[in-house]
Amino acid sequence: MGPRATITAAIGMLAILAASGFVFWQAGLGFHACRVDDDISLGDRTAVAQASVEFIELVRAGETSAVFERMSRAGLESTERAALLNIVEMTISAPGGELETRRTYSLHSIGAARGYAPCREDGGMAFVARGGGFHTMFAVVAEPIDGAERSWSFWFERERGVWRVRGVHVGVSEVAGRDGAELWALAEEQRRQNQVFNSTLLYDIASTALFRGQFLHPAEAEGFARARQMWRRHQDVIQARFHVGGQVFPIANMSAVGTGDGSLVLVLDQALDLPVTAAEADEKNRALIDGMNADRPEWRAVFDAIAVGSPTGPNRVWRTVYDGAQGYLPPPDEIIRL
Repeated sequence: MGPRATITAAIGMLAILAASGFVFWQAGLGFHACRVDDDISLGDRTAVAQASVEFIELVRAGETSAVFERMSRAGLESTERAALLNIVEMTISAPGGELETRRTYSLHSIGAARGYAPCREDGGMAFVARGGGFHTMFAVVAEPIDGAERSWSFWFERERGVWRVRGVHVGVSEVAGRDGAELWALAEEQRRQNQVFNSTLLYDIASTALFRGQFLHPAEAEGFARARQMWRRHQDVIQARFHVGGQVFPIANMSAVGTGDGSLVLVLDQALDLPVTAAEADEKNRALIDGMNADRPEWRAVFDAIAVGSPTGPNRVWRTVYDGAQGYLPPPDEIIRL
């Protein structure tokens, strides 16, 4: 598969308490105990792993009614129906591979029903949401997708005798073979080289890859949140307006995708007031890419290619792809749908 095909494919493509390992007393808030992975009973680990996989399989099959039935009452009240439908649509449009349960947390809590409880895990301290009764559980399940990895984060509570989903988050956790921690390290390397533009983009990509939902903050994400306070951010990225090639290009979306061969592609979608023709879109895309090559050549140190898009109609975009080694790649046979 050639560069154009791999890049296009990727684009086409978010007493119990005392026995626990860690017990914390918080005056005025109550107390809790959190266990992680092998410290959790096999029965509980197996139950939430199975519940996670069953939920994902229902999403993959587009069984929306059954998906809603797997949610707890509090989960349905706090989750917008449209958000769940978006997860279903996204999963069907970008199918994943074999599922793997990466991490499981078990929380026993008495007292406060809000805030977070600490859970010691490899690499530091994670934090999980309180609430949902005396015993709640959390699971992270990963699946490969084209050029990336997608992670599902679940918050479970017991309701009507079974584990039901109180919260779910789905997002890309790895891009072109690099997980959030590796993207963070790459951002730090670029920062040390004073490549502020690259480091800002990479920090933002790493932030997305490390995010597991509002109810679960793994240790790496907590460390990243502290480090981000010291960022020096590039104004073009902050304002989503690239000043290159003597022009100003408003940007509607900045992201990164991976390809099957491990290439990392910077994706920039331009913000235009009105759709344009394919020819006009290609001209505008090339102007931005040429400006990047002239004024931001450091992008090549991190990304293998740039894919710039301009809208050509409702939910339609024309993308122009520039490979760092080969230059402009042949245009696609048709307009790529967003």
